Order: sequence, then C-alpha cells, then structure tokens
Amino acid sequence: MKKILYGSMTGLALFLVAGCTAKTPTAVSSTNEQKETVISTTETSSSVQQEATTTSEKTSAVAVSLEKVTTAFEKKYPEAKITSLQLDTDFGRYFYEIEGVDQQKEYQVEVNAETGEFTKEKVETLDVDEQNGVKMQEEALDLTNIISREQATTLAEKEAKVGQATDWKLEKELGITYWEVKVKEGQQKIEVKIDAHSGKILTTERDD
Repeated sequence: MKKILYGSMTGLALFLVAGCTAKTPTAVSSTNEQKETVISTTETSSSVQQEATTTSEKTSAVAVSLEKVTTAFEKKYPEAKITSLQLDTDFGRYFYEIEGVDQQKEYQVEVNAETGEFTKEKVETLDVDEQNGVKMQEEALDLTNIISREQATTLAEKEAKVGQATDWKLEKELGITYWEVKVKEGQQKIEVKIDAHSGKILTTERDD
C-alpha cells in the first residue's frame, strides 16, 4: 500500500527572491501556519496583462504563469519529473494541480493561481513496480517547446466553434504530451485534445 503524507506548507519564500534558495519541508507543519508562497505576483502590469489576454472566460485571475509554477515545482522537488499539470477552477478561483514523480515517490500539489501559494501537498511512496524510474519514464511530460496555454485555447475554441475554454490540462499518452482543453457553452461541453508540440487536433468529444 502507498504511504500518504498530507501537510500544509511552511511560510518560506522561494526562488524569486535574489540570493535565496528553496528548502523542502520534511515534517508536517501546523495548519495554522502561513502557507508557502511559490511566486511573487508583483509583476509589471504589462506582464500580468499579457498572461491574462485570452478569449476564455475571465482568466485575469491567473496571475501566476504556467512557466513559473512548473519552475517552482522543479525547484522544490529537483529529482522529480512532472507527469500531469492542470489549471482548473474551484468556486470561481483558479488553481494549478501538479503531479510528479521521482525514483521512489509521487508528489501532488495545488497552487493558488492568484497568490502563488502551495495550498495542498500529498506525498506517496510509489508501488514497487513503479519505482526506480519506471513510472517516470512512462508518464513524464515533455515540456520542451510546447505551445502555450493561450495557443491551445485558440485552437480548442476554433475546433469547438462555440463556447469558451474554462479548464486546461497537460498529460501524456502513448508517448505524446498533449493539451486537454474543456470548452463550455451553456450546458454544452466540448473536450479537445491537442498535440502540445505540433498543435495538431488529436480528438474532439462533445457532451450535450
């Protein structure tokens, strides 16, 4: 069975502060402690504006970019590779959910897309047959030169023909890293999968 460790994050600053380095907490901290900030959101107004410019519904709350959140995860878990990355909403608030693995463990964290805080962390020991790089080799995402979330949004909304993108996910299947974009129009939901490197539409599913 997998051993599970749940913990809230300590209030240490990460990589954006000059001269500071990130430290991985090894113990579960009190739930009353300040959550860990992974990123400063005091960017220039133009950079925030650029990140928020998308045809999807009000994603201006996404102050922390995908690039910054992946860098923060990799600095926190330097031996791990990302296996899944999702930008989703919960009661109108955007958050990132990132999963990754190293040789022995699997990590799952949630990051507030507005504030850059790690809000949840779960660490599991991999099953024996998944250890020593097995799961890492099978599921690690290839994030080199992928199309941006904004580009994936444009492609998905064009393919759907109606609606706006609301959720985004990066995953890997059969060796292909792909974007899964959910587009909604009223009660209609369209799920578009896009090759994250070529931009080719892989599948389109409609749920009326």
